Amino acid sequence: MVRAPRIAPVRKPGQFVIIRLDRGEERIPLTIGDADPTAGTITLFIQAIGASTRRIVSVPAGGTILDVAGPMGKPTHLGNWRRVACIGGGVGTAVLFPLVKALAATESHITTIIGGRSSQYVILADELKALSGQLLITTEDGSLGRKGFVTAVLSDLIADPAKNRTPSLPSARCP
Repeated sequence: MVRAPRIAPVRKPGQFVIIRLDRGEERIPLTIGDADPTAGTITLFIQAIGASTRRIVSVPAGGTILDVAGPMGKPTHLGNWRRVACIGGGVGTAVLFPLVKALAATESHITTIIGGRSSQYVILADELKALSGQLLITTEDGSLGRKGFVTAVLSDLIADPAKNRTPSLPSARCP
Protein backbone atom coordinates (compact mmCIF):
# COMPACT_ATOMS: atom_id res chain seq x y z
CA MET A 1 0.00 0.00 0.00
CA VAL A 2 1.26 3.46 -0.90
CA ARG A 3 0.10 6.69 0.67
CA ALA A 4 -1.20 8.82 -2.22
CA PRO A 5 -3.99 11.07 -0.87
CA ARG A 6 -4.47 12.98 -4.14
CA ILE A 7 -4.62 9.85 -6.28
CA ALA A 8 -6.76 7.54 -4.11
CA PRO A 9 -10.06 9.46 -4.35
CA VAL A 10 -9.90 10.06 -8.12
CA ARG A 11 -8.39 6.93 -9.65
CA LYS A 12 -10.56 4.77 -11.89
CA PRO A 13 -10.22 1.23 -13.29
CA GLY A 14 -7.70 1.11 -16.12
CA GLN A 15 -5.48 3.82 -14.72
CA PHE A 16 -1.94 3.53 -13.43
CA VAL A 17 0.79 5.43 -11.62
CA ILE A 18 4.47 5.92 -12.35
CA ILE A 19 6.77 5.26 -9.42
CA ARG A 20 10.34 6.47 -9.01
CA LEU A 21 12.21 5.53 -5.85
CA ASP A 22 14.99 8.11 -6.06
CA ARG A 23 16.54 10.73 -8.35
CA GLY A 24 18.12 9.24 -11.45
CA GLU A 25 16.26 5.96 -11.05
CA GLU A 26 14.01 4.27 -13.56
CA ARG A 27 10.35 5.30 -13.72
CA ILE A 28 8.10 2.25 -13.37
CA PRO A 29 4.44 2.22 -14.52
CA LEU A 30 2.25 0.19 -12.16
CA THR A 31 -1.43 -0.71 -12.16
CA ILE A 32 -3.54 0.83 -9.40
CA GLY A 33 -5.17 -2.33 -8.08
CA ASP A 34 -7.33 -0.70 -5.45
CA ALA A 35 -7.65 2.47 -3.40
CA ASP A 36 -8.92 3.61 -0.05
CA PRO A 37 -9.94 7.26 -0.51
CA THR A 38 -10.60 7.69 3.22
CA ALA A 39 -7.11 6.50 4.20
CA GLY A 40 -5.56 8.15 1.11
CA THR A 41 -3.83 4.95 0.02
CA ILE A 42 -3.52 2.98 -3.19
CA THR A 43 -2.70 -0.68 -3.63
CA LEU A 44 -0.23 -1.63 -6.36
CA PHE A 45 0.32 -5.08 -7.83
CA ILE A 46 4.02 -5.58 -8.54
CA GLN A 47 5.82 -8.55 -10.04
CA ALA A 48 9.35 -8.14 -8.65
CA ILE A 49 11.49 -9.36 -11.54
CA GLY A 50 14.05 -6.66 -12.33
CA ALA A 51 16.28 -4.65 -10.02
CA SER A 52 13.90 -1.67 -9.92
CA THR A 53 10.78 -3.64 -9.05
CA ARG A 54 12.69 -5.67 -6.45
CA ARG A 55 13.81 -2.38 -4.85
CA ILE A 56 10.24 -1.05 -4.86
CA VAL A 57 8.84 -4.09 -3.04
CA SER A 58 11.70 -3.94 -0.53
CA VAL A 59 10.70 -0.46 0.69
CA PRO A 60 9.61 -1.02 4.30
CA ALA A 61 6.28 0.17 5.69
CA GLY A 62 6.68 3.88 6.37
CA GLY A 63 9.55 4.07 3.86
CA THR A 64 9.84 6.70 1.15
CA ILE A 65 9.17 6.70 -2.57
CA LEU A 66 10.37 9.89 -4.25
CA ASP A 67 7.66 10.15 -6.95
CA VAL A 68 4.19 8.69 -7.35
CA ALA A 69 2.69 10.34 -10.43
CA GLY A 70 -0.88 9.68 -11.46
CA PRO A 71 -3.47 8.65 -12.03
CA MET A 72 -2.46 8.25 -15.66
CA GLY A 73 -4.09 6.63 -18.62
CA LYS A 74 -7.61 6.71 -19.91
CA PRO A 75 -10.04 4.99 -17.53
CA THR A 76 -11.78 1.89 -18.82
CA HIS A 77 -15.32 2.65 -20.01
CA LEU A 78 -17.79 0.79 -17.82
CA GLY A 79 -21.26 0.13 -19.14
CA ASN A 80 -24.10 -1.74 -17.55
CA TRP A 81 -23.96 -4.91 -19.60
CA ARG A 82 -26.09 -7.95 -18.95
CA ARG A 83 -23.14 -10.34 -19.25
CA VAL A 84 -19.44 -9.55 -19.40
CA ALA A 85 -16.28 -11.66 -19.59
CA CYS A 86 -13.04 -10.33 -18.12
CA ILE A 87 -9.93 -12.20 -19.24
CA GLY A 88 -6.31 -11.98 -18.12
CA GLY A 89 -3.26 -14.15 -17.84
CA GLY A 90 -0.22 -13.92 -15.62
CA VAL A 91 0.50 -10.39 -14.43
CA GLY A 92 -2.23 -9.19 -16.81
CA THR A 93 -4.64 -10.46 -14.16
CA ALA A 94 -3.71 -7.49 -11.96
CA VAL A 95 -5.35 -5.12 -14.44
CA LEU A 96 -8.60 -7.11 -14.12
CA PHE A 97 -9.06 -6.63 -10.39
CA PRO A 98 -10.13 -2.96 -10.38
CA LEU A 99 -12.24 -3.56 -13.50
CA VAL A 100 -14.06 -6.58 -12.05
CA LYS A 101 -14.55 -4.74 -8.75
CA ALA A 102 -16.18 -1.80 -10.54
CA LEU A 103 -18.33 -4.07 -12.71
CA ALA A 104 -19.49 -5.99 -9.63
CA ALA A 105 -21.24 -2.80 -8.49
CA THR A 106 -23.40 -2.90 -11.64
CA GLU A 107 -26.11 -5.31 -12.74
CA SER A 108 -23.70 -7.21 -15.01
CA HIS A 109 -23.14 -10.95 -14.62
CA ILE A 110 -19.36 -11.32 -14.63
CA THR A 111 -17.45 -14.33 -15.88
CA THR A 112 -13.76 -13.93 -15.11
CA ILE A 113 -11.16 -16.08 -16.84
CA ILE A 114 -7.62 -16.04 -15.48
CA GLY A 115 -4.54 -18.11 -16.13
CA GLY A 116 -0.84 -18.57 -15.73
CA ARG A 117 2.05 -20.80 -16.74
CA SER A 118 1.41 -22.94 -13.65
CA SER A 119 -0.57 -22.68 -10.42
CA GLN A 120 2.11 -20.52 -8.76
CA TYR A 121 1.59 -17.86 -11.44
CA VAL A 122 -2.19 -17.61 -10.98
CA ILE A 123 -2.85 -14.48 -8.94
CA LEU A 124 -5.90 -12.90 -7.29
CA ALA A 125 -8.09 -15.99 -7.75
CA ASP A 126 -9.84 -15.68 -4.37
CA GLU A 127 -10.38 -11.94 -4.73
CA LEU A 128 -11.78 -12.28 -8.26
CA LYS A 129 -13.97 -15.24 -7.30
CA ALA A 130 -15.57 -13.13 -4.57
CA LEU A 131 -16.48 -10.45 -7.15
CA SER A 132 -17.44 -12.65 -10.11
CA GLY A 133 -20.49 -14.73 -10.82
CA GLN A 134 -18.16 -17.31 -12.30
CA LEU A 135 -14.38 -17.72 -12.16
CA LEU A 136 -12.62 -20.00 -14.63
CA ILE A 137 -8.90 -20.78 -14.30
CA THR A 138 -6.41 -22.15 -16.79
CA THR A 139 -2.75 -23.09 -16.52
CA GLU A 140 -0.42 -23.99 -19.35
CA ASP A 141 0.79 -27.09 -17.49
CA GLY A 142 -2.64 -28.14 -16.14
CA SER A 143 -1.57 -27.77 -12.49
CA LEU A 144 -4.70 -25.70 -11.70
CA GLY A 145 -8.01 -25.51 -13.52
CA ARG A 146 -8.17 -26.34 -17.20
CA LYS A 147 -4.97 -27.07 -19.10
CA GLY A 148 -4.32 -24.49 -21.79
CA PHE A 149 -4.77 -20.79 -22.34
CA VAL A 150 -7.47 -18.32 -21.29
CA THR A 151 -8.29 -17.77 -24.97
CA ALA A 152 -9.51 -21.37 -25.34
CA VAL A 153 -12.00 -20.88 -22.49
CA LEU A 154 -13.18 -17.65 -24.10
CA SER A 155 -13.65 -19.46 -27.42
CA ASP A 156 -15.78 -22.07 -25.63
CA LEU A 157 -17.91 -19.34 -24.02
CA ILE A 158 -18.49 -17.71 -27.38
CA ALA A 159 -19.28 -21.02 -29.09
CA ASP A 160 -21.72 -22.22 -26.45
CA PRO A 161 -22.62 -19.54 -23.86
CA ALA A 162 -25.43 -21.62 -22.31
CA LYS A 163 -23.04 -24.48 -21.54
CA ASN A 164 -20.81 -22.18 -19.51
CA ARG A 165 -23.50 -20.39 -17.51
CA THR A 166 -23.63 -20.91 -13.78
CA PRO A 167 -27.13 -19.79 -12.74
CA SER A 168 -26.59 -20.89 -9.13
CA LEU A 169 -23.89 -18.26 -8.71
CA PRO A 170 -25.41 -14.77 -8.79
CA SER A 171 -23.22 -11.82 -9.64
CA ALA A 172 -21.30 -10.61 -6.63
CA ARG A 173 -21.71 -7.01 -5.57
CA CYS A 174 -19.23 -4.65 -3.98
CA PRO A 175 -20.17 -3.59 -0.47
